[in-house]
Parts: sequence; C-alpha cells; structure tokens
Amino acid sequence: MSDTSTDSNLLTEHLCVFLDILGFSSLVEQIETTGSDREFIRLHEAYRTGIKLLKESREYRATPEFQWEIRAFTDNIFLAFPISSHDAEVELGFLVEDISRFQLHLAVRGYVTRGGMALGRLFVDDAMIFGPALLEALRLEKMVARDPRIVLGAGISELVQQHVGYYHPPHTALQNCNFLRDVDGRLFVNYLESAIHETAAGLQLDLNSIEAHRETIENGLREHVGRPQVWSKFRWLSAYHNWFLESAMEHGYTNEANFVHKGLASAYPRRIHRSPNDPETEQYED
Repeated sequence: MSDTSTDSNLLTEHLCVFLDILGFSSLVEQIETTGSDREFIRLHEAYRTGIKLLKESREYRATPEFQWEIRAFTDNIFLAFPISSHDAEVELGFLVEDISRFQLHLAVRGYVTRGGMALGRLFVDDAMIFGPALLEALRLEKMVARDPRIVLGAGISELVQQHVGYYHPPHTALQNCNFLRDVDGRLFVNYLESAIHETAAGLQLDLNSIEAHRETIENGLREHVGRPQVWSKFRWLSAYHNWFLESAMEHGYTNEANFVHKGLASAYPRRIHRSPNDPETEQYED
C-alpha cells in the first residue's frame, strides 16, 4: 500500500464542533484592571463543571466503536464525534444533546457561547487535530454564527433534513425540537430544549434554568447598551429566549414573568433633549 493511501485512511468521517465563550478577552482585561480574581474564579468554576459534564457523558457513551474527543484551550472547546452508523442519526443525536447541555450550563451562569458544527473528514490524536471538518467548523464560528448560536454547516443541515424525513408527520421528529431555522436560513442548535426534563409526572421545564437564562440576557442588555456590536448579540438571545417560552406555552407553561422584558431588547433613537411628545422608551430614560 502506498503512503498516499495510508495517509488518506487516517482521516475519517466525523461530526465536529468548535465553539468559544463570547466576551472572553473583555473578562481577561477586566480581571487585569480590577486586580481581583473573583470573576476568574466564577468563570473557571462554570467552565470546569461544564467540561466535566461533557467528559462524564463521553465515558457513559463510550464503546469500542464509539470514542469521541474533547479538547479545551482558554475559551475554545472542540468536540469530534466519529461516525460509525450508516446515516449518523445516533451520533448527531448524542452530540446535540451533550453540546446543548454544555451551552445551557454556561449561559445560566452568565457566559454565552457561539460556534460551528461541521461534517467531514478529520484526524484527531493527542498531538494534532487535522482535517477539513475542523476548518469548516472554525469558519462557521468566525464568519457565520455571529450571534450566540451554534450554526450547522451544509453537510449536517442536509443530514438533519434526511433524518426528519424518517418521521411522519415530520413535525414529530426529535430533530424538529433539537434544531431551529434562523431568519438567515441557517439551522442552529436549540439548546434551551435541554431545559426540558422527563419526570414521573411527564415533561417539565426547569424554571430555575429559564430564570437564570433570562437574567443573563437582561444583564447583558443593560451592561452593553453603549456597545452595539455586543448588545445586538443579547438582543438576538432575547428573541430566541422569548420564542422558546412562547412555544412552551402551547404545552401548558404559563409563567410570563420569565420572558425577557421587550423594552430592554428594543432599540430606539432619541432626541438630544427629550420633548414632552416623545414616546416613552425604557432603554433611553434620562
């Protein structure tokens, strides 16, 4: 066998996710400016326990045929799921479940994430991660995701459509809950779905997580009102959060207190000096 064919066999089909924590550089600068480790300790605990969740899931799911990889460096997290089934439905289901839990775990602790999910050939060992799937996941995170969402590449989007087609009617497919289509047409991971738990009484919404998620968004909207590029990300997050709760209300959820206040997520211009006839806008109160 030639060297070329041997090398080509080292790269195998994977599902690949790359994500990072938004605002990480600002956190570092804040810690340096204040000279206090308090914020770092809070971040480290959220990050450490989130990675622990992923590793526990990896150990639980591991079989000789199914060994997936996690890498973490500063605010960057990389996951690689090898594909062993004929259509990757099981692997994609596992990946979405785990990454949703991780994304929600950080969000309810005040840290929002953005990422890309790709399908393609990949090589992973202790020394190197290499392959087109990693490049696509990086590109999606840097160039496409924009908001606090994990967007799917074209290959995985096609897989999702294929999997949905297995179910009749298609809206009953689990994939119809795990992924949403954004206004730009991109599919992204519906991580708030992981706040729904199966109990003896049926499906229950984790209200503590929903409340903490709302607080993260509202704090971000208030804190970054003078930084449009950052504020717009929390505005997107507020629309996603409120949509999710509106959807949950169709299934009996009735607590409107956990909706993000729409006045916080609205952007209005204002005059240099307020006129008595100007509309009241909470965001721009003098």
